[in-house]
Amino acid sequence: MTDNLKYRIALAIPFFVAVASACASDPKIIVPNDYHGPVHIAFCNSGTANAPILINDKGQGNSSLCERSLTKFAVKRASGESLPAPSMQLVTTGDGIVVGADFTIP
Repeated sequence: MTDNLKYRIALAIPFFVAVASACASDPKIIVPNDYHGPVHIAFCNSGTANAPILINDKGQGNSSLCERSLTKFAVKRASGESLPAPSMQLVTTGDGIVVGADFTIP
């Protein structure tokens, strides 16, 4: 492998890491098929950042996402049915890090 090729590969790695990080910032929220009501998600917990956020039958979910702003969410039922984007109220720390979200599934 030539030095030029090694240099190009070394430059490409940070780019792909940045792209992957950007994709991970739009969490997918999965709610039970028969669930209707309030939902609370707690952020900044242990786990995989890009894993779907699974909501239990009590409307609770957890995610390891811990970011300054979260504006896009994809909400689906466990069956795969897409739901309209809910109006969310984000819970933040004093420095603006999102630590929770509250919304309602009609």
